[in-house]
Amino acid sequence: LSQNGHVIASRGGDAAPGIPGVNIGIYNNVSVQLNDSNEVAFQCTLSGVNVTPANDSAIYVGSAGNLQLVAREGDIAPGTGGGVFDSTMGMSMMMNGQGQVIFNISILGGNFPGSAAYSWDPQVGLRPLVLSGEMFEVRPGDFRSVANSGGIQFNNGDSRPLTFASDGLISLRINFNDGTAANVVIPMGALTTSSNEVSLSAGGTQIHHIDAGAASGSRPYLLLGTVSGTSPGISLGALTLPLNQDFVFNLTLSSPNVFPLINTLGFTNSQGRATAALITAPNSSPAFLNFTFHWAFVATDLTGTVNFVSNVVELIPVP
Repeated sequence: LSQNGHVIASRGGDAAPGIPGVNIGIYNNVSVQLNDSNEVAFQCTLSGVNVTPANDSAIYVGSAGNLQLVAREGDIAPGTGGGVFDSTMGMSMMMNGQGQVIFNISILGGNFPGSAAYSWDPQVGLRPLVLSGEMFEVRPGDFRSVANSGGIQFNNGDSRPLTFASDGLISLRINFNDGTAANVVIPMGALTTSSNEVSLSAGGTQIHHIDAGAASGSRPYLLLGTVSGTSPGISLGALTLPLNQDFVFNLTLSSPNVFPLINTLGFTNSQGRATAALITAPNSSPAFLNFTFHWAFVATDLTGTVNFVSNVVELIPVP
């Protein structure tokens, strides 16, 4: 649905993308999501080959002709040690402007049976946010057992949920089995950071969490930066690195892992993850107040060809 007319994104009876021999059944109308990029997210039933009551629902996201399967009832739930998804129908679900999705769902079996919250990112894929029974660190050394979690369903703008921002930040209330609770903010995306600000007088460390997905497991990565903005970026064949070339870019390209750059070049683990950091020394020059730093990473195959480009995170120097 747009100013240019109506487009059918999905129709009952259509082939279910990603599941051969299976068709889309009916939709949970209450859960249908739409963003400004004409992307939709929805829950639906399934029918067809080998479909049973234990696997007859799914979540999809995407645009007309380009729908992707997010989760299917009965599939293995990542991070649960063999648990499977229960029905996807009627569960709380949200999508933001980047086409990222978060949803609640029940887990059957495995190490963390019960309620759970999951995220899906177009680059990273499906990841658990909160699992019932897992230990959550509320402060250094203080771990508590999770009972369940929830967010704010209503919005503070034009179809924008308070729980889920367009930059991938998620706000959740986590309830613990000891009767306590915590409100937490969880960043989402291939590249997330511990903080978007650093004090030039006090100094500090910005931790970068790299997640290129399991398909980029045990592959080289390089974290790069710029102070010249993110558009138009640098063309890398079919991909665009959202950083502009300048002296900071050249420094991070030519001198990775040299102080103050920590682990900015290396290999991801088997799940496609790594951690890098930027250290700001105390009493750094106030001249840095004139700049906003942007960071993104690339991952390559074993031949050195870039096949993954992350989102951007920023770092703003403050006095």
